[in-house]
Amino acid sequence: MSISYSKFSLKILNDSDAVAVSELRAKAYRARYGPAVDVGALRWNSALTHVLNLGIYANGDSASKLVSSYRLDVIADRSTLQEMLQTKRSEENSPELFKFLSSIELPVVVSCRAATDPDLHENDLHLALRYWSLKILQRAPVQFVLSTFEGTNRWSSLLKAMGYEIRTNSSPWTEFLKNQSPPVVASLNLTENAEAAAVVLMERLVKSLDPSLLKELVRADETWSLDPTLNRWMNGLNQ
Repeated sequence: MSISYSKFSLKILNDSDAVAVSELRAKAYRARYGPAVDVGALRWNSALTHVLNLGIYANGDSASKLVSSYRLDVIADRSTLQEMLQTKRSEENSPELFKFLSSIELPVVVSCRAATDPDLHENDLHLALRYWSLKILQRAPVQFVLSTFEGTNRWSSLLKAMGYEIRTNSSPWTEFLKNQSPPVVASLNLTENAEAAAVVLMERLVKSLDPSLLKELVRADETWSLDPTLNRWMNGLNQ
């Protein structure tokens, strides 16, 4: 049964959202990958200081519920980058990917742990958070944002239209979940393509997104510019 709410709102998540984030990730990943997912690895981790978590709450008459979340990790060394993207054997199995990851300037940002309530996965909430992240990253001193997902992901064609480069990763995922189809690594050169990518994404969102959320998204930079969590994360990039 679909969930009905009167309004959606953006939020930069913090420790007060820890339980909601953990529950949403567990629900979304189990719906997609089944009971074999290690939900313990998906729990909110307060010890991580280099991450920024974005979220969307659905607000009803008497309750609010986190329905989509998206995490941005700052990665400053290549070993951690390989671990995050699960590409430790790429030199042997995916030489093109290995060459690219070995040559890009650090730090980079990796988007990960994206989760949307399965009842609302057709509402483009994930894309709204991706757009918000692009607007944030346009002000960040990093050149690349990367992510890994299965090559059959329904967003692949849209990401290519946004300017992402897609490279095959022949090494299987071995961490908290196992891939069901061959994984890929997507990279966007923010210096060259962030602004154009945001334009492509907004062209879709103006047609598909809930009006209340679209209004918040357009004003997000102004609304959240003084948020202490965002500013700590941004300051960490500048150090």
